[in-house]
Amino acid sequence: MLLEYLSIVIRNLSQRKLRSFLTLLGMMIGVAAVVGLVGATQGITQSIYAQLRYFRSDWIIIMPGELKLGFMQSLPYQIPLLTDRDTDVVSKVAGVEVAMGIVEKTLPVEYGGEILYLQVWGIEPEKFKIIDPLGTEEGRYISSNDKFSTLLGNSVAHQIFEEEIGIKKKIKIRGYDFKVVGIRNEYGGLLSNLEDTVVFIPIDTMRELFVRDKERVSLIVAKIAEGADPKKVEDNIKLALCKSRKTCGKEDFTLITPSFVEKTVSQIMSLLTILLGGIAGISLLVSGIGIANTMYTSVLERTREIGILKAIGASSRAIMLLFLLEAGIMGLIGGILGCILGAGIGEAFLVARRGMLARTEMNEVTQPTLITVSYTHLRAHETSLHLVCRLL
Repeated sequence: MLLEYLSIVIRNLSQRKLRSFLTLLGMMIGVAAVVGLVGATQGITQSIYAQLRYFRSDWIIIMPGELKLGFMQSLPYQIPLLTDRDTDVVSKVAGVEVAMGIVEKTLPVEYGGEILYLQVWGIEPEKFKIIDPLGTEEGRYISSNDKFSTLLGNSVAHQIFEEEIGIKKKIKIRGYDFKVVGIRNEYGGLLSNLEDTVVFIPIDTMRELFVRDKERVSLIVAKIAEGADPKKVEDNIKLALCKSRKTCGKEDFTLITPSFVEKTVSQIMSLLTILLGGIAGISLLVSGIGIANTMYTSVLERTREIGILKAIGASSRAIMLLFLLEAGIMGLIGGILGCILGAGIGEAFLVARRGMLARTEMNEVTQPTLITVSYTHLRAHETSLHLVCRLL
């Protein structure tokens, strides 16, 4: 009996090819939207989590201002700053091996007649040797005795400029000559295009030539001593800074750790998955209504066929089963094709994303980077968040 019903359903669908195709197309689009968007979101999430292994678990980064991932945050008139005094406070916290202040600025860097805007970091040379895990590919780190010497990120030396920059070559930073004494090893990972595109100079030189405020630092990097509990050290740093800055209960700084980043990413991607899933679900609902409408119209148009079936002894239950099978088969075929199409869309999205990242990698370093995220202290975070992205 069931085989007979199936043969009747297939014959009816084949006789109404255009209507059947359009109904299947609607179902395909709805299912593909759900599978593709949610799948792409999950793929991006897994990719980000996979790259978290590059984040340095023995680092705590302190940035100015309270980080808030909300909308329409009010901006205060006074922007909080981090200073050398804060760096000293952090360095004295139990469990901190070394703390270093970094002064960051986007500056024009010239080599071989080519001028690019790159991120220049003013660092404390001796502390940077302890904190930095990468080491040098060529040459050495800058030292406290250097003034017009620079350490280049791997991409700066080998990729960004048309002509590669070697050891002992000279580059110009806003018109000042700097001798290249070292090239860092390649960072790799999710943020390699950021980490490897930095020019490092001594912090004293940075402050003397390019920065007005001689006490301010863009952010502070603290390295956790071996064997210390990262969570306990994080709590101690927060307590020491809020007491020093007299802001306990109203902290005007943010501590960035790998766990903080992972939690934030998880929250953002969960919201994004729900949002895109909801939007795609609407398409699926519309597709279901389209099938229901098609079947309702089909019933109205096939009253003669229904009458014949009842005349030859078919029960109302059998006739209803016939139409339900027809709707179910269309839904099944549309769902299967939609899943295949959605998986293809999701994979194509990820491939396109990787291609876009590859194409924009060089463009991102040829102009000043401006990160526009809603924070309590917007101007302060334009610099510090960019540094956080590089350091993690």
